[in-house]
Amino acid sequence: MPSDNSAYRLYKILENAKNIKSETTNMNAWGQLLQANNDKASLLSRMGKMLELPKEISDSLANVGSADPETTAHISSQLFTAFTNQRFDLRWDTFRNKIDNHLLSYLKLASSLLESQSQTSIIDEEKLENLREKILSLIDEFKQSTNVDKRLKAYIVNQLHKIIILIDDYFITGAQPILHQVEATVGHAFIDPEYKEFLKEEDLGRKLLEYLHVVASVTTVAVGLPEISSSIKLILENIIN
Repeated sequence: MPSDNSAYRLYKILENAKNIKSETTNMNAWGQLLQANNDKASLLSRMGKMLELPKEISDSLANVGSADPETTAHISSQLFTAFTNQRFDLRWDTFRNKIDNHLLSYLKLASSLLESQSQTSIIDEEKLENLREKILSLIDEFKQSTNVDKRLKAYIVNQLHKIIILIDDYFITGAQPILHQVEATVGHAFIDPEYKEFLKEEDLGRKLLEYLHVVASVTTVAVGLPEISSSIKLILENIIN
């Protein structure tokens, strides 16, 4: 089973790039590839995140002691050349033809090396969509509530929107940023007594914790941890007690 690592994610994006029709303009092709049709802000954001993947691959390989300078240099160089020599009004094959088989082979090799050193796994689309729907429904509840302090409401809705963005960007950035965002959202209780009290005493606050716990449980498995993040456990115990 493929693992959740940066090399695999970049490989899948570039593999999917091969399936887009040659006559498609680069702008429209990127919109399809990065799931950002008619949303230029999301397109630019996801392009930036995709272009961070070669550095993430290099760092991840170095962390497991498997870094090969030739492999990482080719991945970075080939993607840089393909990306910087394109024009968005030209045909997609002007970009696609610069993605050679060596690049895809190197990415598969890097993914296999990272997979052998980790226990990460892919979150399936149905489970991701379920998490997304839960968080969106919670956002609506907070927006409609008249019993939540305005400052807390604004903070919570903003944090939940960040989780939605990270779920939507999962195919590029993986599960780790989602887990980090959950940790940050729960951990804010350490420095905000009013927020902590809301999470502990209010029905909607407890529901927020419940939903964050669900997201944390799914992403914890995906990043290869044996159980829910110890930092989240500590925070939850601190809130309950």
